[in-house]
Amino acid sequence: MGNHQGGPEPSGASTKRVHRFRAKKRAERAEAERLAKIAKRDERDQKRIAKGLLPLVEANRVKVAKFRAKRVALKEMVAESWFAPALAREVFIQEEKSKHPNWDAAFINMFVDGSLASCRGAGFNLNRYTAVKDLEDVKRERTVFSELFEAGVPILDALNIAKTEPFTPNGNTQFERSTDRRNRYVAACRQWGCGEKIAELLLNK
Repeated sequence: MGNHQGGPEPSGASTKRVHRFRAKKRAERAEAERLAKIAKRDERDQKRIAKGLLPLVEANRVKVAKFRAKRVALKEMVAESWFAPALAREVFIQEEKSKHPNWDAAFINMFVDGSLASCRGAGFNLNRYTAVKDLEDVKRERTVFSELFEAGVPILDALNIAKTEPFTPNGNTQFERSTDRRNRYVAACRQWGCGEKIAELLLNK
């Protein structure tokens, strides 16, 4: 029986030849596009090399490596700072036992719990930084950082400066200076607390 146009219907072999022909043409077009992309990439890379730049793929590889190295360094910095996450109470107990094998277990528990209470009262996590620092100095560091950052100093610069920058309270009398110190310390604590937001800002840069 003829088709609706009156011609003979294609045989199975003819249909397969058509499919093979079309597949071959698609493969040829894909190969031509692939070669064109390679040629374009090579031309682009030659222009970059002429300017003293790395080929784009290598440049991207270097960029990714630098990003990962920077992130590792930032994580290490966070871990060694006053705004590091809290470590478990059991971790500190074991560390104190290792450092002071002659201490009584009850005393070590009391010491760690006292450190925890002091840090919480000052708005800090108990971590390896706050565990060995004078909390008044850590308060100073948090306050100086907060005021520098609010003044527009970049976060990393503000953190580095705050490590050593002295805190100078305002006022003409001891009472005025003491009040100013307390108010500014409280303001910084309310703004940053234990510093979780600082870690987020650094690691999401």
